[in-house]
Amino acid sequence: GVKVVEIDVTGRLLIPKDLVVFGKIDKDVVLSSALNIVEIWDKNLYETAVENATDDL
Repeated sequence: GVKVVEIDVTGRLLIPKDLVVFGKIDKDVVLSSALNIVEIWDKNLYETAVENATDDL
């Protein structure tokens, strides 16, 4: 899913609940950027995806 979100006055980014569910975010996250897009990943899922991608090289 894609949404535009705001940063609050304390500098925090609130991830909408539906995106937390969609991204299977449990606790820790990784921010991954490409051009003008920032992806928010569950840390464990991100590490698995990176490992799988490097295995394919």
